[in-house]
Amino acid sequence: MVSKEKGAKRRRCFRPLISFAGLAFGSLALTGCLQLEGDLEISSDAKASGKLLYSIDKSLAELTGIKSLSDLKTSPEQVKATDSCKGTRLYESPTDYVIDCNITSAVLGDEAFNSKIVDGKIVFTYKSTSENDGSGVEFGSTNLRVKFPGNIERVDTPNPLLVTRIDSRTILIKGLATDSYDITVYAACKGTCLSSSTSGLGSVETANHPGFVAAGKRIGGMITQNTVFTKDKSPYTITKTLQIPLGLTVKAEPGVRIISKAETMFQVQGDLLLKGDAANPINLDGRPKLFFKTNSDGSKTRSLTTGPKISLDYVNLNGGNYVAFGGAGNWEIRNSRVVDIRKYWYVWYPTRFLIENSVFKNSGGMSIGIDMRDDGLGTAVLRNNLFDGRPKTKYWIEAWATYGGSIKVSGNHFKGDGFNLLRIKYDDAFIDATGNFWGTTDSKKIENKVLDAGDSINYKSKISLGNPLTSRPVGVPSR
Repeated sequence: MVSKEKGAKRRRCFRPLISFAGLAFGSLALTGCLQLEGDLEISSDAKASGKLLYSIDKSLAELTGIKSLSDLKTSPEQVKATDSCKGTRLYESPTDYVIDCNITSAVLGDEAFNSKIVDGKIVFTYKSTSENDGSGVEFGSTNLRVKFPGNIERVDTPNPLLVTRIDSRTILIKGLATDSYDITVYAACKGTCLSSSTSGLGSVETANHPGFVAAGKRIGGMITQNTVFTKDKSPYTITKTLQIPLGLTVKAEPGVRIISKAETMFQVQGDLLLKGDAANPINLDGRPKLFFKTNSDGSKTRSLTTGPKISLDYVNLNGGNYVAFGGAGNWEIRNSRVVDIRKYWYVWYPTRFLIENSVFKNSGGMSIGIDMRDDGLGTAVLRNNLFDGRPKTKYWIEAWATYGGSIKVSGNHFKGDGFNLLRIKYDDAFIDATGNFWGTTDSKKIENKVLDAGDSINYKSKISLGNPLTSRPVGVPSR
């Protein structure tokens, strides 16, 4: 770090969050100027290897709560860095803390510091800005050498003095922390650019899906970028549970087929958006033990705009044990088919649970608990669906808790006799099942299709069965 002068004006320098598949020093950089040195080499799959040296002025780090080397070692940022770097070293000088990180085949995934493949070229971006708060000046610096797999074709920057071409494949980014960096480098690959093979998480940005990388044909583990399953590479194989962190999205084009070799197919904290169409549905095969597992981020505040979210439209779930176990989050399922799923679907206090225009056949039912008391969210609505024949469980829809409301079941076609279609599991759970087609309008016959307070004193509520329909509603699937 450049030495400080007494009485000098201070400038607070804001450097971007720098992340390598989970390596993050961002909040440590929010206050004060830093020294960043590095020597990176980008490979033909857009991943980086090399070394980063990150120096933080002690007096400024103290403003973020880092008062000792021990504090730095146990900070959340450093825990992430230790997981991602291959051999992290932390040490201190009289004025600085230093993070010495070796990187091996890491994804540069931050908005301000990234490398990806676009149209068969490596595109590398580095951005950093500073802001004067009038309280003084504290200088840092950047000295970053980057080597590319092929020749550099173009460097775009409003400040060319910050970038030096060392040779045809290498640049040096050098300047003060008070400089503003906005640098994009376009370079050729050595031969053909490759999508990532590790876990099948590709680094090729697709032309039809800006901001998304194409999934590899064999994929598994935690994604680090928005990922899309494209029709041209179908079918895909999930070799290990595909994890979607909060803030990231996985989606699929119509006609895609995904086969699971993992017990759990998708573990969702972010967004899973599978949208087929009538002519080209998406098929989920492989008979997994569990199709979907949702994970909250730990926040008690529910929102329809934050994860986890699972949205299925024209999706076929073909065989397996469970659709989901633990249904937290926002569920939207439309125009889909659930066939040959052996066991029940456990839905646990969702933000919203909506199923419409879908078919359930030869499968287990849904055991649902909702809580609408605090924020008005937590609704469960099932409408215009076909429930065809005897369920594998003792019900198609079961209510085990309905705090502040009831489960809304309307416009559905319940097909079959001689078994329970709806049931109450515990005291004070409620189902409003008015306006459905049961194959009859005889109230006694309809009541024989449900289990509630009319059947046992163990239940305090009766299922509302009024206004039975005389025919299958328009729009409900016929088979």
